[in-house]
Amino acid sequence: MALFFFRVERDAGAAIYHQRSFVLEAYSAIEQFNLTEAEYDAYLRSRLAQEADDLMMSRTISENIEKGEKLNAQKTARKMIKKQMDIETIVDFTGLSHAEIEALIKEEKPE
Repeated sequence: MALFFFRVERDAGAAIYHQRSFVLEAYSAIEQFNLTEAEYDAYLRSRLAQEADDLMMSRTISENIEKGEKLNAQKTARKMIKKQMDIETIVDFTGLSHAEIEALIKEEKPE
């Protein structure tokens, strides 16, 4: 009886592992193309490399968006500084910190 439960648990774990789309695609490719072990290994490596590239690309895009938003906020803050608006208003409108705004003020009015 205990052997039966052990076997069920092992099979249940394998079922969860095989539900991942990446694993299912790999098995599909093996069946479709009758890949050898070496070909299968190369296929998995290429898929992992592609996923890594996609991840890096998405990180790069999000980082560039954040940089662009920061530059836009700084540009807006500079315009507000030129109009001699108070720091609290600039903080509210741009989301920049007091220190960042004070640094921009020093850049605009070097002493």
